[in-house]
Amino acid sequence: MEKPKVRWIDAVPFDHEGTAMVLLRDTEGIAEPPLIVSHEAARLLSLMDGTRTMEEIKGAYLSAFGGTLEVEQIREFVEAMDSHLFLASERFTRHFTLLQDEYDKAVVRKPYLAGKSYPDKVHGLTALLDEMFLASNEDPRREIGGEILGSLRLTSITAGVKRCTAACTPF
Repeated sequence: MEKPKVRWIDAVPFDHEGTAMVLLRDTEGIAEPPLIVSHEAARLLSLMDGTRTMEEIKGAYLSAFGGTLEVEQIREFVEAMDSHLFLASERFTRHFTLLQDEYDKAVVRKPYLAGKSYPDKVHGLTALLDEMFLASNEDPRREIGGEILGSLRLTSITAGVKRCTAACTPF
């Protein structure tokens, strides 16, 4: 990769047993799991904006932060970041295209946050929802209403909006 470019990611500094570290998290959720790097590595990553060669990154790093750094170390770091999909690269593009194709072909799509933000098993989710409704003093079986909009796809929009009401019944 001639001029490495980092993708849009979150960088969250934190202290781990007295050592300053940075948690790198993909805001799009494509690169998982998050990575933990040193502050020096995060500084190096900040110079990867797609406009500098590795030799220029080395010069900019040494000029800004001092120390010692070899182009081979940068190359190894770039490869590691690319292998974890944190760089805008051909590897990332291939992976992203594969994800899009799988998504487009899937008849049923697993909820992305199942098992991450809420339980992915029916019984666990039911218990969580019941607990939430009990905490809010609302009846989980109350009548709800709304509008169902047709499905939205990248290539076409299914027209037809209809009114509906349904009894909210737990699993």
